[in-house]
Amino acid sequence: MVKRGRRANQTGRSDGEPRFLLVPYWLMETPAWLGLTPNAKVTLLAVFKRFNGRNNGRIAFGVRSGIFVPINGRELAEKPFGLSRFQIGRALTEIEAAGFIACTQDATFGQKRLMREWRLTWLPSEGKPPTKDFATLRQTEIPKARSIAAHTTMLTGALMHTDEAA
Repeated sequence: MVKRGRRANQTGRSDGEPRFLLVPYWLMETPAWLGLTPNAKVTLLAVFKRFNGRNNGRIAFGVRSGIFVPINGRELAEKPFGLSRFQIGRALTEIEAAGFIACTQDATFGQKRLMREWRLTWLPSEGKPPTKDFATLRQTEIPKARSIAAHTTMLTGALMHTDEAA
């Protein structure tokens, strides 16, 4: 009999397979992904880390909570990937504009300081199919990369590679 999930055994340790992030290869080949800054890519992976398989559309992630990331489910590391709350805020704005995430609930300080809740657009949410907003953006809407020459070379190489396969 195969055990599913991460359950605690009698000693309090978890059984089952460890969690991991599965980032699709096709996602990392899109022009929108190639146009993201490194801070935006790291922040997107941190948001994706909070996805547990069932909470898409309700992934709580704020600029202040983003700098405190749990390690092994217990300890909290401040700035584990070296970004300040201002850098995380700019990165969240960038990945939302690129179409990788969508805000489902805005933050509020008035009642219990609720964090923003996010939906990953390449995954289904609440029984609805994925929207993949990043794939529908035109090239002019994608944020510019820091090195224009390197970005166009990568895109040209990627487009040539897909044309040869067709």
